[in-house]
Amino acid sequence: MIIAETHRLIIRPWTLDDTADAYEVYRHDEVTRWLNAQPMASIEAQREALQTRIHLFKETYNWEYGFYALELKSTQRVIGAAILKPLPDDERVEIGWHLGPEHWGKGYATESARALLAYGFVKRDLKTIYAITLPENTRSQAVCRRLGMEDIGLTERYHGLVLKLYSLTREDWDADTRSSLPNEFYQPM
Repeated sequence: MIIAETHRLIIRPWTLDDTADAYEVYRHDEVTRWLNAQPMASIEAQREALQTRIHLFKETYNWEYGFYALELKSTQRVIGAAILKPLPDDERVEIGWHLGPEHWGKGYATESARALLAYGFVKRDLKTIYAITLPENTRSQAVCRRLGMEDIGLTERYHGLVLKLYSLTREDWDADTRSSLPNEFYQPM
């Protein structure tokens, strides 16, 4: 099952076959510090964490929302995660991205997020999509700005942390992006 696809990326559900690739992303402190988490200690710990996530998103959301694998088409390897899921204890839906450090600065976060915005607004009929970042995470904040998201300010509503909150409404979503979607994906409002 493919959730979304771009010219370089496939966004799809994780499988346990992705464990080694996931470990290559989440074993780095420079990735997990932005997630308020510790690096994965071992490939076995990664497999267990991945199995838990797969079960949660398959059983709870049937993959309509999720923590998805972000696969690079040219290598057929997973380079990170793309996220479109409800925020904790909230009806708001967040978008997010995690990439292994060797894939930073190549536009993959923005590219995958644009595809998930299209999926969220068109296929899931969302009215607003949110993003949260640690205040020091300037790289993710730059992605939010590139996506046209509005900086709403600081919030303490999620994960027991002070976070920056961003939002994008369907009305403010870039009309050029909507009109450039393939015909089979685009459904007029």
